[in-house]
Amino acid sequence: MRRLRLASCLLADVAWQANASFRADRGIEMALHGNWVAVSPAGRVIMAQALCASFGRDRLPDPRLAQLCSEEDLERAHCWGIAMRLGQRLSGGVGSVLRRTALRNASGAVELSVRRAEEALVGDQVQRRLLRLAQALGRDPVIATI
Repeated sequence: MRRLRLASCLLADVAWQANASFRADRGIEMALHGNWVAVSPAGRVIMAQALCASFGRDRLPDPRLAQLCSEEDLERAHCWGIAMRLGQRLSGGVGSVLRRTALRNASGAVELSVRRAEEALVGDQVQRRLLRLAQALGRDPVIATI
């Protein structure tokens, strides 16, 4: 799963090049139909679900795809996608910003930690995306300044 999560993150970065109206479709297409050696059909669906969620869609376009993996794996991938969406909004795609922040499970909450000098990055959109992630995980959202 760790390998699939990393691959999903890398593919999400590539899919940003597509027109905003087609990003989710492009991400799903790349995950399902790319020449990915040693990725099972279930792994492809998991990556497609993560990319689908990272571009703002909740479900894959064809419900038959969900039959290839467990509901638990699809839910996990969905949460990865929501977290990737949060990270993209927070950082604007700049990796150094993400390295200076942290997202963790803290006592029943999803805690986003940002440096005091960068707290302006946590605007309304970031707060909404953190709330969406927390809801998907059944937790409360918390923003901590470090």
